[in-house]
Amino acid sequence: MKSKQALIPVPGRKIAPYVQVMSIESKRGEGAAEELGGTIKKVAGKVLGNEQMEAEGRAKEAAGEAKQEAAKAVGRTEGKIQEVVGAVKNRIGQVIDNEQMAAEGKVKEIKGEAKQKANENRCSSTQLKSPRARASWKVLRSGIAGQGYLDDLAHQLGV
Repeated sequence: MKSKQALIPVPGRKIAPYVQVMSIESKRGEGAAEELGGTIKKVAGKVLGNEQMEAEGRAKEAAGEAKQEAAKAVGRTEGKIQEVVGAVKNRIGQVIDNEQMAAEGKVKEIKGEAKQKANENRCSSTQLKSPRARASWKVLRSGIAGQGYLDDLAHQLGV
């Protein structure tokens, strides 16, 4: 699996003006891999009777769990921001009687809710409030979100 990374410009930096940033999914995957490696090392240490190896495995396992939780927290924050921005855009669209703007805002709001739920522990699509949010969550989890999906969702919203 190729990691998803973006190049972000760093203002005022002349040498290496871009910083590579890993996506939330990449960070979660990295944490899961580290946790698995720690579990293997812990079990190997236990089987071999090597307390130091077992302790190192437990530490690596905990570090992996921490990386995953940190990535989830970032995802929940990004989702909340997306939800709020979408809600504002939706309300403004309603106030100025712009159906397209309202629909775009609603789509963004639903995607934000789904992103938050996708980054909770043991999330399932049944925890989401609306059928549209559940559908959005399923798409986000499967990684196939795209323009066609947004068009379908806008169609479901009646715009």
